[in-house]
Amino acid sequence: HGYTQFALLTWEVASDVSGPIYTADVPSEDIIPLTIKRAAIDAYSLVQRCKEEQDILEQEMANCIDDFHTSCTELESRLENLENNESFSTSHLLKGLYSLQRKQLDWERFHLFVACNLYQESITVCEDVRQYVDEHIRKTGVEYECDAEDIDDDDDGEEENILDDDNSDSWR
Repeated sequence: HGYTQFALLTWEVASDVSGPIYTADVPSEDIIPLTIKRAAIDAYSLVQRCKEEQDILEQEMANCIDDFHTSCTELESRLENLENNESFSTSHLLKGLYSLQRKQLDWERFHLFVACNLYQESITVCEDVRQYVDEHIRKTGVEYECDAEDIDDDDDGEEENILDDDNSDSWR
C-alpha cells in the first residue's frame, strides 16, 4: 500500500513538541502585511458583490420586459372580449372602456418597445417578445433603431437664428 516508507507514529513521538514532526519548515511570521491582506479581501468581496448586483439588474430588466409583455397580452385579451360583447356596438360605456384600454395598450407597447431597446445590449430578449415588438412596431411604421447617419444635423449652410431676423418682435 505504500505506507511502509513512513515510520509509525507513536504517542511518545506525537507528544514531544520539540520532536521532528513539529519542526516543519513553516515561517513563524507572515511575510504579507495584514493591511494588504485586508485590501485584497475587500477588493475580492467588492468584485463578488458587483457580480451579484449585475445578476440582479439583469433579472430586473428581464422581469420588466416580461411584465410589459404580459400586460400587453392581457389588455389585448380584454379588448377582444369587449369587441365580442353583443352590446358593444350600441353601448357608449363599453366603447369608452374600449378606448381607455386601447390607450393603455398603446402605452404598454411603447414601454415594452423602449425597454427592449434600452436593455438589448445587456440582456437577451426572448424571441416571443422580440416578435411581438416587431409585429406591433411595424404596424405603426415606427423605425426600430436610429443610426447616427440618419440624423440631419442641419448643415445646409444657412443660419436659422430667429433673434437676428428683422421680424423678431412679431411674436409678441
